[in-house]
Amino acid sequence: AVASGRAVDHGKEFAIKVQPGWQLIANPFLAPIDWAAVQFSTGTQRLSLAQARAAGVAFDHAWAYDGAQKGYRLVHAFAEGAARRVDAWQGVWFLSRVAGEVILPAPGTRAAEAGEEARAERARERGSEQQWSIRLQASNGEQTDSFNYAGVTGEGDASALAGLESPPTLAGYVDLYFTDPAKGRRCATDYRAPAAGEQVWNFVVETDLQGKPVTVSAPNLAQVPNNLEVLLEDVDAGGKRVYLRTSGGYTFNPGDSGQRRFKLIVRPRSAAGGVRVADITVTATRGGRAIGYVLNRDALVTVELLSPTGQRLKVLADRQAAPQGRSTVIWDGTRQDGVRLPAGLYLIQVTATTTDGQTGRQTKPLTLTR
Repeated sequence: AVASGRAVDHGKEFAIKVQPGWQLIANPFLAPIDWAAVQFSTGTQRLSLAQARAAGVAFDHAWAYDGAQKGYRLVHAFAEGAARRVDAWQGVWFLSRVAGEVILPAPGTRAAEAGEEARAERARERGSEQQWSIRLQASNGEQTDSFNYAGVTGEGDASALAGLESPPTLAGYVDLYFTDPAKGRRCATDYRAPAAGEQVWNFVVETDLQGKPVTVSAPNLAQVPNNLEVLLEDVDAGGKRVYLRTSGGYTFNPGDSGQRRFKLIVRPRSAAGGVRVADITVTATRGGRAIGYVLNRDALVTVELLSPTGQRLKVLADRQAAPQGRSTVIWDGTRQDGVRLPAGLYLIQVTATTTDGQTGRQTKPLTLTR
C-alpha cells in the first residue's frame, strides 16, 4: 500500500482536532514550535492554553517521552524544569476536556515570537516574589520519573502551576504523583501560596516492576531557604523519616502492591540551637539491651558499641532519623559479625547530626556481665 498525506505549509498555522481525554499530537513542521504560542479552539472561542485551562476546556501542558531516561518530560510555557518547545515531528501527550482543535503556530511567525515575549514578561513579574521549589525523583535505576515539583510561589502562579496532571503510564514504568483526593487526579506539581509553619505534601510512588527497588530523592535543594528542614516520611513503613538535605534519598522495595505512600514535610528549623544528646540509659530486655537517649531537637542519630580503646564493635543505628525527645534502639548482645560479646567493660556512643551539620555526642560506659 502507498501511504498518503498532505504537505504542511510552513508559513501557516496548523490545527489538530482533539477529543476529550489524553491523546497524542505532534509537531508537523520541520522546526521546533514554542509551546507558549500554542492555542486551543472550542469552535466558538479561540484561547491561549492558559485561558483554556482557566475555562476548564483543556490543559496548558503536555508530556514528551524521553527514551534515554525511560520516562516523561514536562512541556510547559514557564514551569520550572519543563521543555519550552516541541521539536520537529515530536509527539506529545495532550489532555483536553472537550472536543476542539489544538492550533500550532508556524515557526518563525509573529504568533510564535509572542510566546517568548509573554514568558519574558512573566519572568520579570515573578522576579521579586517569595518562592522556592523541590524537584522529586523516583527511579529504579532504569525507569525514572524526574519531573515532579512541590513548592511555594505567589498566589497567581500557585494557581497556574498547581495540579498539572501526570501522563498516562506505559508498561514498565515508575510513576511519582501528588494526590488530589478531592478530584481523584494524579498530579506532577503541587504549588501553594507561601505560609508560615509546617507544610505537608502527600504523594505516591507506583510501579509495575515490583522486583526492582525504587529510590526517591530530591536532587537539588538549593532553592529551599536554609531556615527550613526538608523531610521525607514513608507512611507505609510506620512513618519512617529521612532528612533530604543530608541523605542521598530513600530506597524501598515496592512489594506486591507496587505502590507506596509518602509525605514531603517542610518546616522551620528548630530554634533550640545546637543539638544535644543526654540521658543515655541501658535497660535489660529479653535477649538483649534497650539503649535509650534524649535529643533536644530532631536529628540523624548513629548509635555505636565501642571497646574501651574506642574500637568500633557494632553499629546499632546508622544516621537514623530520630525526633526531639526520647528514642530507643535494641542491641542483641553481639558484635558486628554476630558473635556474642564476653563480659567486660564497653562504651555506648550516641552521635546526633542536624540537617545543617551541627553535631552532638555523648558516651556512656556499659559493664556487661554474663
